[in-house]
Amino acid sequence: MLILLIFSVIILLIVYIKNKYFTLRDHILGLSPHFLFGNVIQSGFVYGRSRAQIFEEYKQRYGDIFQFFFGPIRLIVVSNINDVQHIFTHRNIYEQGYLFTEQFSVLFPSGFITLTGSKHKRHAAIAMPLFRRARIIDNFDLIIDCTDKLLSNWRISSSQHIHCDIVAQCQNLLLQIFGLISFDYDLEALDQDDPSKNELTKALHDFMSACELVLVAPRILGVMYTKLSRRHRRAKSIITRYIHQMIDNEMTATQNCREIVITSAETFIYDIEKKFNDLSEQIKEIHAENEFNEINLNYLKNQLIEITEELNNSSNISIKEDSQPFINEISVISPKKSKFNKWKQSAITVAGGNGEGQKLNQLNYPYGIFIDGKKNIFITDYANHRIVEWKYNAKEGQIIAGGNKQGDRMNQLSNPTDMIVDEQNHSIIIADCRNRRLVQWLNQKQQILINNIICSGLTMDKNGFLYVSDFWKNEVRRWRMGEYNDEGIIVAGGNGKGDQLNQLNYPTFFFVDGDQSVYVSDTFNHRVMKWRKDGREGRIVAGGNGQGANLNQLSEPQGVIVDHLDQIYVADFWNDRVMRWCEGKEEGEIVVGGNGRGYQTNQLNRPRGLSFDDERNFYVVDYGNQRIQKFEIIL
Repeated sequence: MLILLIFSVIILLIVYIKNKYFTLRDHILGLSPHFLFGNVIQSGFVYGRSRAQIFEEYKQRYGDIFQFFFGPIRLIVVSNINDVQHIFTHRNIYEQGYLFTEQFSVLFPSGFITLTGSKHKRHAAIAMPLFRRARIIDNFDLIIDCTDKLLSNWRISSSQHIHCDIVAQCQNLLLQIFGLISFDYDLEALDQDDPSKNELTKALHDFMSACELVLVAPRILGVMYTKLSRRHRRAKSIITRYIHQMIDNEMTATQNCREIVITSAETFIYDIEKKFNDLSEQIKEIHAENEFNEINLNYLKNQLIEITEELNNSSNISIKEDSQPFINEISVISPKKSKFNKWKQSAITVAGGNGEGQKLNQLNYPYGIFIDGKKNIFITDYANHRIVEWKYNAKEGQIIAGGNKQGDRMNQLSNPTDMIVDEQNHSIIIADCRNRRLVQWLNQKQQILINNIICSGLTMDKNGFLYVSDFWKNEVRRWRMGEYNDEGIIVAGGNGKGDQLNQLNYPTFFFVDGDQSVYVSDTFNHRVMKWRKDGREGRIVAGGNGQGANLNQLSEPQGVIVDHLDQIYVADFWNDRVMRWCEGKEEGEIVVGGNGRGYQTNQLNRPRGLSFDDERNFYVVDYGNQRIQKFEIIL
């Protein structure tokens, strides 16, 4: 009885499997499949016939659409090119097939190709229109050029040479075309000398090799391979890094372009308005003196013509694309030269300059600097253990914090390095470095905000968050104003001392932009790092090529500040100069200094803090010369 029951269950199970997996359905023509084997025996696939041969035979027998069974896997084969194009461009109304879905999910767990059901259709409805816009025909010349290059490589080979890597070279061709069409990036895949010298190309090759293995192997073996293969994991990490870099670059380029266009337009309008106002004043003066003559009229006429032509040429502001890795770098072409990019090289001493000392007209190794709206200068007088304020055009400063000798009492400071000045309530937050504390001075009353921190740099963003760099812990932390009881949030570094992208080595000054990105002077790594908000690692935006005096190098950078055009200014400490870097460029340029170490008006001696005033005049803390230098803007 038991045997009969088991036999009945087996029969029912076979019938169920046969009806579910090995039966023609949906009124689509095809050869009735065998149980377990499908059509692989009937079609001759197991005897060596290719799929192309089999599908061509089935097409002649059953038409452009037919069913075929690879074992239990049912395929609907569509061979009419018009039907294929329709399906591809309207994937949102078709179901995703299961043939390689399981295998692809090993390589792309969250990939579009591994989705099924309504989730796939929803994503396809969004993604497919993007593919339709990138038609192959628009890049036909590019495809021909790449193919010609491959054929040329073959032609110059010896006539006795036997090509045993045709498939690999064709894969290189596809990679080359893919890189140029998708990202405008030359993967150098057709380089005859060494096609794998490009890091990304080699990673893509390694990843494709894994695809070939995983897609034909059982799923369990594919999972094991992707987990254990060091080459595959390295390739995936490199590809991911490049993708994130591409996204970051594109977002940065777009934002930079928008801001540059706005700034250029504002500058242009300001200049036109100023010229009209000047011309109006001249007309009033001539009218008041009642001295109109032909010379005056011709002059005024020429001035109006010049202003009109300049106004009409405002449309010459345009956008230019430069071919760069991954994205088209966007730059703004304007008929006007930038008004805020050059300063007089002979500076004016606006504070100190009377030798090292403790007098009110002297400084003793000044560090940080702050310029308020009235051009008053606040200075951390490092070795005098005080904060001094020099009023505009004053001959000496006045002590507003410290100045009671070095010490750790509440009214004392010990080697202050930086400060934040609140102009509304006249309070100052001071990085009291050697006392390992952050202290606030308000009307000569002191309050310790944060203890046990060897702070060097200090700033506040537009949202009221307080940022502090700790060169001992090699990190920058952020606190919400008034909430100092917790440990804050690490926004840069915090992974020990080192030169990796997620590490810092003696961070000092830093700058926070409107997006809460942090630019850090990574002093002993001789570079400036940019850490985006919530980023896990930084990006080198200046230096990073070892210590040196070349234009692509820095030597223990100190003060860093970023202007409204996202240009990065760095105090190049041991090179006695201030450099300007544009993010993404390999070299910087000397802005001021760079004329050897000295005391002349065009020389610096180990610059530290940097600042701009409202008129874009440039201030440099000339640390070794015990003075603050003002470089006036050239209009």
